[in-house]
Amino acid sequence: MKKFIYVVFVFMFVANAAFSTVYQVGESKTDLKVKKGDKIIVVLSENPTTGYTWFLSVINPTDNEVLVEKSRKFVKSKSKVLGAGGCVRYEVRAINKGKASIQGINTRPWENSENNSSYKLNVVVK
Repeated sequence: MKKFIYVVFVFMFVANAAFSTVYQVGESKTDLKVKKGDKIIVVLSENPTTGYTWFLSVINPTDNEVLVEKSRKFVKSKSKVLGAGGCVRYEVRAINKGKASIQGINTRPWENSENNSSYKLNVVVK
């Protein structure tokens, strides 16, 4: 049985995957519905040269794990411009039926700012 890859791009990235959808940071989202065993990849614009970094995590219900983090990788921009950003590629796998969410904040860890960007994607595994 072929497992689908769900790619969630935030900002302006082009996908070449089995399924893709685009959200804006801070936008209200509906639940992403996937099947057990499916892979979800979230791609967010990031520029660590400014000090801002995405801190992402999977929030599972306390009774069982629905999603599990597989990897987090920064992908550099192909631009030759000094200080050019890139994107963070966050991969999770749906391992059990239920509901969970992928949440993140784009912040400078040493600052206590209310202007940080946030991201949340609710996932339903069937």
